[in-house]
Amino acid sequence: MTARAGLVGYIQEVRASAEIGTADYSIGTATYWSDDHIQTYLDRFRDDVYRVEIVPIQQYEGGTVVYKKYISPYKFLEGGTALEVEDSAGNTVGTTLYSTDAERGLFTFVNDTGGAAYFITGYSHNLNQAISKIWRMKASHYAMRVDFSTDNHSIKASQYSQHCIEMAKQFEQSDFGFQTMEVIRSDHL
Repeated sequence: MTARAGLVGYIQEVRASAEIGTADYSIGTATYWSDDHIQTYLDRFRDDVYRVEIVPIQQYEGGTVVYKKYISPYKFLEGGTALEVEDSAGNTVGTTLYSTDAERGLFTFVNDTGGAAYFITGYSHNLNQAISKIWRMKASHYAMRVDFSTDNHSIKASQYSQHCIEMAKQFEQSDFGFQTMEVIRSDHL
């Protein structure tokens, strides 16, 4: 099985953050960490988003109010065919009419929408939780390493398992999804 195309960038980010390659270790016939393994953990920590309204952001072009940007309450959206934008009537909006910054949950339409309602359906992934779980899996695998000393040389192999647990804790406490945005009151324009 090949990982979904909309997850390629997130898989690379997970690899970098969890410090994993494609063949770090094997258990039985499985070699860890393939793209499929990472996709499995990303899917364990995802929200399935069904017809969630995206919020128009008021902007100005030449002194005129326009609505081209919309923000989603969800971040780290899976791109590609997994993400769909619909209008208020339930019609799918063609991808040539907008661009997506899926990581930030930002949609930019080519033309002014007049603030019309739009909705998204897709998947939102919690990268931190997936990365944390992978660090814990690594800690579990490397927990059997033992410390040993010979002559004037000491190897503390068990420290790597502890390092994995500390990294897992760091990612559990992080929040990739926190975002601020400017709110403009229309009654004070």
